[in-house]
Amino acid sequence: MHTTAATDPDVTATTDIQDKLITRDLTPGQHLMDAGYPSSANFAASVKRGITLIAPVIAATGRNAK
Repeated sequence: MHTTAATDPDVTATTDIQDKLITRDLTPGQHLMDAGYPSSANFAASVKRGITLIAPVIAATGRNAK
């Protein structure tokens, strides 16, 4: 379990969660996440740790997305 302030976006918790798992010798081969957690930095950090981050890709669909 990883607890943060309600005002912290989920994306900031990804590396902390992985650090806790690694410290406990529970490094996952794959880390499944929902849409709130992935970012390019988190994907890169996961690769360096030998973890495959699996999460949905968020597409910009608003009228300013063009």
